[in-house]
Amino acid sequence: MNPLEGKTILVVDDEPLIRELICEALSARGSKSLAAANGTEGFELFLKSSPEVIISDVRMSGGDGTELLRKVRERTSESVFSLISGFADVTTESLYDMGADAIFPKPFSMRKVISTIANLLLPQAERWSAVEQMEPQTLAFQKTAIDWRCVGRGGIFVPGIVEATVDEVVRLELHLSDPSIRLSGTGVVRWVRPRADILPKGMGVEILTLEEPGRSELIRKIQENQPLAFIPQGGKPE
Repeated sequence: MNPLEGKTILVVDDEPLIRELICEALSARGSKSLAAANGTEGFELFLKSSPEVIISDVRMSGGDGTELLRKVRERTSESVFSLISGFADVTTESLYDMGADAIFPKPFSMRKVISTIANLLLPQAERWSAVEQMEPQTLAFQKTAIDWRCVGRGGIFVPGIVEATVDEVVRLELHLSDPSIRLSGTGVVRWVRPRADILPKGMGVEILTLEEPGRSELIRKIQENQPLAFIPQGGKPE
């Protein structure tokens, strides 16, 4: 099965060669590609075409990617929204908290973009039940209790633990309160906040796999709560 087949994908970038590269790669996999040169044009196309996927640069003249993300998320959390970023002033954790589903640092791998988007287009139950090929490098987060402020559409903020590193695959053994749900599975660390400031220290972890019955229970609660963030930044320290 090719999740990209027949999908409408909006590519927003102010560099024509990058737009063309991404659109050609997507079209070769059966997608209908739309192109825009900035966030303003991109939002107009979004309203007209309701694309299933948006791939946008962050910094552009004429409307940047973060503003486009904000406008799209005000209207829907259904579209897969990925950002391409080459700027250190925009943090990974803030973009995930705003609702980005994936972030690709420049220079990016086209193969990685395609495989990530294809995976995000899968139904959540199928995506989280897939057999993970990478073995967890650590048993971090065992018996960690978190609340629902820490749960996003695709990942979890794990407070207080900072031993793992970005892109490390970790074992998840978590307890969610109110209502009580136990989660067992694997995740990949997307960002680390080593010290508490306005927000508590901890890690943002994208879920890779979850075992039953926790998987179905978590998906049901996410559908009920409709969180904006893909991975939330977490609440303020107590």
